[in-house]
Amino acid sequence: MTFKIIMATLIVGFVGLVSVLAMSGKIGQSAMDSMLSATESQYDFGTISMKDGDVYHDFKIKNTGIEQVTVSKLSTSCMCTKASLTAGDKTEGPFSMEGHGGIPRIDVAIPAGGEASVEAIYDPTAHGSSGIGRIERSIFVDSTDGARTELKFKVMVTP
Repeated sequence: MTFKIIMATLIVGFVGLVSVLAMSGKIGQSAMDSMLSATESQYDFGTISMKDGDVYHDFKIKNTGIEQVTVSKLSTSCMCTKASLTAGDKTEGPFSMEGHGGIPRIDVAIPAGGEASVEAIYDPTAHGSSGIGRIERSIFVDSTDGARTELKFKVMVTP
């Protein structure tokens, strides 16, 4: 009988703790999570034609933390994609894929509650005729605390 009471107490306590953490937003958050959040982390360019050239989209990111976050690096998943970061009056980039030229450290500070913009530039002609069809790419925003924010887009490319 005592064992059942102890187990019931432990279960109720655990459920209570999980509920409190879930309401505070701590469930699923690890030490490596960034305080940077995107108002949209995915964008669909829809259908575009290669002959019309590059397309652009601005992703807005915000520091939702209570301390400054420093963006250390900006990179992309493919050479067909470039990205620039603008915070305040400072713009860094455009940068492309790691391993294809150097991606320098940028150290752009975003204060608590501050916002920045990441411009995605996609070149539908970069892969020639093999770049026709559905394409999905990513932009990676790395911060000095080791966190990485991923911004994704997709596009349907026609000749």
